[in-house]
Amino acid sequence: MEWRFSPQSLTTKRIKFVFCASMAIVVYLSTTYTAMNKSKKTTDVLQLPAFIKKEDVRSTQREHIVLQQSKIIVDSREPSISVMNKSVGIKEGKMIQNMEEIQKKRKGLIKKICAGIQPGANGYYKPLGNKMLIFNDQYKFLYCKVPKVAGTSWRRVLLVLTGVLNSTAKVPGFNVYQQNYPSISQYKNNRRNYTSFVFVRHPFHRLLSAYRNKLEKTVPLGFEKIAKQIISQYRHNTSFDNTNSEANVSFPEFIQFLLNFKSKSNLNKHYDFQHKCCAVCEYSYDFIGHFENIVEESNYLLHSLGITRVSFPEHDVYDHATNSTNNTTYMKYYSQVPSRDIIELYKLYEMDFKLFGYPFPKELV
Repeated sequence: MEWRFSPQSLTTKRIKFVFCASMAIVVYLSTTYTAMNKSKKTTDVLQLPAFIKKEDVRSTQREHIVLQQSKIIVDSREPSISVMNKSVGIKEGKMIQNMEEIQKKRKGLIKKICAGIQPGANGYYKPLGNKMLIFNDQYKFLYCKVPKVAGTSWRRVLLVLTGVLNSTAKVPGFNVYQQNYPSISQYKNNRRNYTSFVFVRHPFHRLLSAYRNKLEKTVPLGFEKIAKQIISQYRHNTSFDNTNSEANVSFPEFIQFLLNFKSKSNLNKHYDFQHKCCAVCEYSYDFIGHFENIVEESNYLLHSLGITRVSFPEHDVYDHATNSTNNTTYMKYYSQVPSRDIIELYKLYEMDFKLFGYPFPKELV
């Protein structure tokens, strides 16, 4: 039988072949797209923070933050600052209306988290030696000072109460710190009926305050060695010059220094962990104050202690204030820090965020 070439039959076959090939491509692309969407949920994901467990998440809503090519999933179970610090304040004689409820939440949060910390857990640091509490026998209170949390302002109040100062009007900080303050060890404290209190601060605001106060411009005595160490480690062919602020430590360099510091249990007190400074899991405080609302909360505390002849000074009127809580200042400095370093810095100080109810700073990544 002789085979004959038919242009019409060849065209029909070509059409069928192209159609089948097109359908195969469509099916392949559809399958690939579906698989890619599924894989996005399980691959290249960085869970933050490590201590957050699914059963602890208060809300079913999850905040998704895209960081470069990685997806960071943050479950925020800690009450936000806006919730924890919401209060009326002592303004024009009006007492804080919901401070008792706020204190109940803050202390309850600390108690819950401390109860879940396992011995030797990473991220929680016990204090080295005995922590000293400043006390006042007349008004029966014990104060644990966390550096960079308005300690100078509180010392001014203490000096007025003891009669050293007549008011909390502007007094140079070095004069305030030259005074002696009666103190007692936490572990030898026999003043059981005294009101104990501590004030804490957003960890990143506090770090910025430490940097601006100690390393940014004129470096105070005691920090020159640290400044030299940072510059020699992160800036080649440059020498520390305390007469030239442009040659001093930059904020990203300071952050790198913290992240790479080998002995995390021996950080300088100005950027040490707040939970360690006052041993919040080892010692139960009656009042947990937040720096973000410090004037109102401090005056509430003073009134509750029966102190009416002195008010807490506005911290931002003093020359040493760094304005580090101001959002514009905060964003200006932290915008210089790579997102990956922000994540690592959060992990380093996550226990302070967790214990004191501060949320993950998603605005920085």
